Amino acid sequence: MKISQYTYFVLGLNCPYPVAYALFIAEVKSTNINSNIITAATSGNLELAEICISATNFRQNNKAMYEAAENGHIAIVKLLISKGAQAWSISLRRASEQGLLEMVKFLLSYNTPPKRWNYEWALGGAEMGQHSDIVDLLRKKLL
Repeated sequence: MKISQYTYFVLGLNCPYPVAYALFIAEVKSTNINSNIITAATSGNLELAEICISATNFRQNNKAMYEAAENGHIAIVKLLISKGAQAWSISLRRASEQGLLEMVKFLLSYNTPPKRWNYEWALGGAEMGQHSDIVDLLRKKLL
């Protein structure tokens, strides 16, 4: 697997040339994996997220999930869900606040029907951000 220079930069590795995958994984394991997963989720770096998750026994990381949702990185959200993460209500709220209709639709389709307050909380975020398309979608879910 060839690792991009961007991934080296995000991890803070001063490596001007590609290194063997095994050595790279060893370096990733020696750094703060949770911090790297959150960095990957925030920036949308799917390659880094996959590396960090494969380098450790991944457990639910709520911050990574809602950072990816808030920044519209559906591929990262899908990866996190495939590894056991849950589409928590904060992810729905943050995507609604940002006006990310496709992310909101994805989270709603993935989730088992959330409780009414989850919809109301997300609706409040969409209203605050004046995202009428998301407001309409969430209001329909509340009916």
